[in-house]
Amino acid sequence: MSRPISLIGCGELKPMIMAVLRGWQIREVASGGSPLPIIEIEKTDKGYRRKSPWVDKPAVFTDGVDAVCDFLVDLIRYHISDGIPQLCLHCAAAAFTSDLMIFPSAYEAGKSTLSVHLAAHGARLFADDVLPLENSSNNGIAPGILPRLRLPLADDAGKIFHDFVARRQGLQNDRFLYVGLKENELAPLGTTAPIRNIIMLKRDPGGKTELVPAKKSDTLRDSIMRNFSGNVPAIKILDRLHAVVESARCYALHYTSGDDGARVLRDAFARE
Repeated sequence: MSRPISLIGCGELKPMIMAVLRGWQIREVASGGSPLPIIEIEKTDKGYRRKSPWVDKPAVFTDGVDAVCDFLVDLIRYHISDGIPQLCLHCAAAAFTSDLMIFPSAYEAGKSTLSVHLAAHGARLFADDVLPLENSSNNGIAPGILPRLRLPLADDAGKIFHDFVARRQGLQNDRFLYVGLKENELAPLGTTAPIRNIIMLKRDPGGKTELVPAKKSDTLRDSIMRNFSGNVPAIKILDRLHAVVESARCYALHYTSGDDGARVLRDAFARE
């Protein structure tokens, strides 16, 4: 990245940030130099205060883990806007083979939990929340960030899930837990894979778990609603999303639980 990030009086955040990143090259630079920091976090008597171009007013968090969680949003926004702007999708992304399946979904729709279920069933995770796209292809790019789960974990998530997470406890507080996936379980920053399957999530605890074909028009509409970019013109956003959707197979996953959903996806795509 072309501009640094400044930590003022809060050096304890550095190992916390590094603990949740994979594949990022981080080095210290002298303060007060040029160029000026793009993001600044300062420890004050009110908490960790962050300033950046992506917040209207300084964001303040009393807890270090909360400060790191929110900082990562700005980090990704800077990453996709530094240099040639990139398009980014709000989605989870994982692969059982060389092909990527993505799950465009709204905030708090369960995509992070499902992504960890997929990792527990043998998938390699690319993203649990946001996925940058290559500008010249229909490839997704791993952001190299550990998946984050909300606490407490659901009691009915299943033994496989709970055992998997228990062996990979990472940075956490009373609200969030980062799952410390192993090297072969999480793609590091910059890893690319072609998007072959786009799957819309339909959580239905009282229904039947099944994977069914979806209309490309519906998938495109939902994908348009789930994107953000680093100053990419609107017409280019539409063109890129149309190309991604047209080159992929589109599905809807109706699922009763994360474990059931992950099993259906494993059976459908692990042997392609």
